[in-house]
Amino acid sequence: MYLEPRLFNEGQRPAVDVGRSVSRVGGHAQAPLLAALSGNLRLQYTQFLELEAFTRYGAMLDEHTRRQLEHGRRIRAVLVQRRFVPMRVEEEVALLVALEEGLLDDIPSALLPTRIEEIRSAAREQLAAMVQRVVDAALSATDRSALREALREALPPPRTGG
Repeated sequence: MYLEPRLFNEGQRPAVDVGRSVSRVGGHAQAPLLAALSGNLRLQYTQFLELEAFTRYGAMLDEHTRRQLEHGRRIRAVLVQRRFVPMRVEEEVALLVALEEGLLDDIPSALLPTRIEEIRSAAREQLAAMVQRVVDAALSATDRSALREALREALPPPRTGG
């Protein structure tokens, strides 16, 4: 595991450099569903970190780049785990589906922590049975669609940032 002092100083805990760290066990110990959902996440997050570092030098951003940065910030927000507050598998699954399906993309940054908690709560209280059904299996397109729709129905409408 490679820790990055810059990430630590920015408040990211653990400050793991996902581009340099190699997990020898992690992927094999992971539930197949989590492995499937997080497969593209590492690449997206690594690209975000590189793009974020590049844009610190005042680069002009087009709309596509701005959206990539915003999505990366949402990935970071989802990956942050409060101390002594472990996440249950159904919460992880719901958050990864929400990320992948863009359910967090239009949420103002200031309201993102609240929305993440709402997703975790909905996963625990309303979606646990559905998620548990697919945790040890592959996530079919039908299951993914059903989970996305269940998340949309379980969550209150997003608040505006005012």
